[in-house]
Amino acid sequence: MKNNKYTSAHCNPALVLLALANIYATTASAAMLGTTNAMSNLATNQQSATFLIKSLRLTYGNFDFHPRLSTAIVYNDNINLSGQHPQRDEISQVSPGLQIMGGDTHSLRTYIQESRLYNQFFDVGQINPLWLMAQPVEKWPDKFLFLDYTAVWNNYMHYSANDSLDHRLNALAVWPMAKLVLAFRQEFVDAKEDIFVANTRTEVQHIETALDAGYVINDDLNLGSTWGRQSYAYPNASSLTGYTEWKGLVSVNRNCFDTIRLGLEVAGGEDEITSGRNQQFVQTGILVRYKCSELFSIDGSAGLEYRQFDSGVPNAYNPYAALNVRYQPWDRLYVSADLVRQTIPDLLNNLGYYENSISLALNKEITDRFTLSTKVGYEHDESYSTDSSASSLPVNDYVNLGLVAEYKLEQRVTLQAAYSYYTLTDNTSWERNTIMLKMLLHF
Repeated sequence: MKNNKYTSAHCNPALVLLALANIYATTASAAMLGTTNAMSNLATNQQSATFLIKSLRLTYGNFDFHPRLSTAIVYNDNINLSGQHPQRDEISQVSPGLQIMGGDTHSLRTYIQESRLYNQFFDVGQINPLWLMAQPVEKWPDKFLFLDYTAVWNNYMHYSANDSLDHRLNALAVWPMAKLVLAFRQEFVDAKEDIFVANTRTEVQHIETALDAGYVINDDLNLGSTWGRQSYAYPNASSLTGYTEWKGLVSVNRNCFDTIRLGLEVAGGEDEITSGRNQQFVQTGILVRYKCSELFSIDGSAGLEYRQFDSGVPNAYNPYAALNVRYQPWDRLYVSADLVRQTIPDLLNNLGYYENSISLALNKEITDRFTLSTKVGYEHDESYSTDSSASSLPVNDYVNLGLVAEYKLEQRVTLQAAYSYYTLTDNTSWERNTIMLKMLLHF
């Protein structure tokens, strides 16, 4: 449902509770993009793992290189998100990409291969200090570097004003020591996105930088922290409000039983919007992880946020939550469910909003080559005023359905066909259907 890098959180084979402390912050960043590429994300969110498993190895010294190229044809019957005069168009996409891994690539491949024993998605980008502290120290890798870059050229056949050349870059450097792990994360996005909350398509510039640290006190107790900055800007949309968020988080986690981990997190920071409209916040919550087996796990975080406003709006208390459930009821059938409650500090006309979303995804491997996936989601957005001049507080409801058929033509070629339906129900209701045919070549 989201473009999220962090928020579709199938973190396997093991996900540390400290990592869940980041779910609230990172899913908030994804939500600012609105649910822009639900179908595309559902169709491609497992590419990282497949590149590293099946690829022809291209190496130079201690670095592995994994280039890829995809091309797609997309039909969209409502590119302008309008309920009265929808515009239809066909979009062609060409997307080159490159992954680079350096350092202890042998251990990284071992993690991926172990996850594939249970047909689980695994992203190297999740191997941060918080994830590693869920693993035995003797299984930690040596230091490594991971970088992924993607460019996407979108060419609209009839409405060329929507054409764009999008760039996305993710980088991660991890340095494990005896009991201490340090990591540096960097994300950069410059892309045109459909922002559903604002019913518009515009350029979005997103930059996120974070320093993570984790320390293992003993086999049952560990500490973690994240200190970061993220910013959003909308250069070509004067009606949209960007912001910069500074946030620090500290958490304490303990193994209470063989299958349960509990944690406590405290976070705080500031959202810089414009002079006189900045917001400060403090969050306190609990973390829990239950892992019955590799076939069933629950990861969750929940707490209370206190937010104050420089604009004079009354201070507010609001809950936040993130929950992920993954289950394999039968052979080759995988079910996952996600729930999110989060705050978006500001976006449109002096309004922020509380996002409440829930989604259910099913993945069925028909054969070793052919897979069917589906995802359905519902989102309820409650606006709140960030300025005393705001007069109306809209409420939006979204429903999304995505279907994907994927066929591995041969070792390095994958074909995909996908359909997505999205609808908004409010005073400007609209519907959108999207169909995509895609071919992916990876090395």
